[in-house]
Amino acid sequence: MVLSIVLRILAGLGIAVLCVLAFLLAVILLVLILPICYRGAVEKKKDTELVANGSVSLFLRTIRLTIGYDGVSEEKMASELYIFGIPMSALQKRRKKRQESKEKKSTEARKKKARRSPAGQTADRPTDPGDVKTVDGGADQQTGRVTGQRKRPTVEPGQRKGTETQESETRTAVSITKENAVQGGDHTEQTKDSVAPEIVKAKRPNFIIRISAKIVSFVNGLRAKIRKLMDLLETLGDWMDYFATEKFNRFKRLVIRQLIAILRHCLPRKIRGTVHYGLEDPAMTGKILAVICAVYPVLPGKLKIDPDFEEQVIEADVSFRGHIVPAVILYRGLRIVLCRELWVLLRRVRNINKGNVRAAESAVS
Repeated sequence: MVLSIVLRILAGLGIAVLCVLAFLLAVILLVLILPICYRGAVEKKKDTELVANGSVSLFLRTIRLTIGYDGVSEEKMASELYIFGIPMSALQKRRKKRQESKEKKSTEARKKKARRSPAGQTADRPTDPGDVKTVDGGADQQTGRVTGQRKRPTVEPGQRKGTETQESETRTAVSITKENAVQGGDHTEQTKDSVAPEIVKAKRPNFIIRISAKIVSFVNGLRAKIRKLMDLLETLGDWMDYFATEKFNRFKRLVIRQLIAILRHCLPRKIRGTVHYGLEDPAMTGKILAVICAVYPVLPGKLKIDPDFEEQVIEADVSFRGHIVPAVILYRGLRIVLCRELWVLLRRVRNINKGNVRAAESAVS
């Protein structure tokens, strides 16, 4: 009987754990598979300021973030977060209004209670200054004291004498310390005068030793620098040989391929609009046009570029949209991370750092 109960409890716990794991796995799969959609628009006329807006949505637009820029308005940047189509700023405003209404109701209730209770009336009513004066005056008349007069401190004669004796003792102690300091200074000057010729005599034979020590230290430092330079040249030669190997070239091609694939996946799928630009220098306008023409075949959609070689102007009316699937980026990144040559490269870098530490330790020893 007890065993069957324990087995049922364990079965229930196992089912609960499996349900939690299945839920987490489903959430991870949704995060990896569902795309992150983005879109934006840029508008700039000749006589107007730049106006731009964009949005990023997750989980089939259940979570959406919008960002806008308007050069004409006072608040140039504006952002809003939507969850299931509900703006979060509206919820915050509602909460603030509720809090303000609750505070108003509480203050009104306190005022009503204060008005109804007699104790509150006496506590809230300020005291008259005339009443206070009459009470103080009556108290002064009863005690017989006169307000406005200051009491003089009563000092006994024994106390005054005690303070005078303490002051005289401190003065004598200060004078004694000054005399001792003067005598000590004279004594130190005498000792310095007596020791000075001995120090000068001791410095003369050490001049050659100091020069020889400086020369030896300079030579040792020069040798250490030459050794470091030779080690650096050797490491550079080893790295150049490693970069020339076929394995590293394959790894380099793999990394470049994966990065280009990630860039293509992240670029917008549709671009529409026109760009009309011109600079003061026509040569600079031509250089920018050459760069745009090199990238233009990669850009999807219909984008019209109109250069102006006569007038300085910038006008644009462009809209774009695209999406990013996290699973694709994860797949491309894993292909780079799981490559064996990457770990070989990291191991070589670690060995170089360890070699530098060992060389420094040997130089110090």
